[in-house]
Amino acid sequence: MSDSAPILEFRRARLLPQGHEQIAMRDVNFSLAPGALAFVQVTAGSEHLPLADAAGGVIAPAEGAVFFMGSDWAGLGQDRLLAMRGRIGRVFDGWGFISNLNVDQNLVLGQRHHTLRPESEIRAEAEELGRTFGFDALPGRRPHLVPARDLKRAEWVRAFMGGPALLLLEHPLAGVPREFGPRLARAVSDARRRGAAAVWIDFDPPSVPLSDLAPSARFRMLGDRFCAE
Repeated sequence: MSDSAPILEFRRARLLPQGHEQIAMRDVNFSLAPGALAFVQVTAGSEHLPLADAAGGVIAPAEGAVFFMGSDWAGLGQDRLLAMRGRIGRVFDGWGFISNLNVDQNLVLGQRHHTLRPESEIRAEAEELGRTFGFDALPGRRPHLVPARDLKRAEWVRAFMGGPALLLLEHPLAGVPREFGPRLARAVSDARRRGAAAVWIDFDPPSVPLSDLAPSARFRMLGDRFCAE
């Protein structure tokens, strides 16, 4: 990928819902350069989108195409697809943990799988990010034993591990006390300065001021239509 190429690009995509809570999306057409952030406003009753799944190559669009770092997800073989997906950090809309691993084990799993970094280095990064997001120690219990407010912040840790090229943040502040919001906003800003792009899906206004997020572009849903503001 050249330095000027978009990190993420949707080309006239139509996305189908992947569950009864998600809504369909059409006319998804935008691109994000390194350092850009798209804020996608949703409303109650239509807050669950297939956008992040498509951005991460988890689902294919019914029409159009989705490109990540210059490559069409649809044209990638399985090994390349998985390697590319390792460049993405995500906070999920819904459950985002492997239930039979402790939370701290969940947080380092991606880096253990996608890189050759020493275990000690991976663990040290996770602990440093944990402190950034207000943890004295990373939760060492099964996810169902950890409060939801802490699970969401643990997802923040995992999303930033390894310096991702793309951040997909689906309702990242859901259930998290408001005082933690500025920590996430600063981490996103730092990642953008290093060249990452980001998609932030949330209600408007989010729990941090939009002025702190400084989005490069804003979008919202009108029915099933994806619209620029």
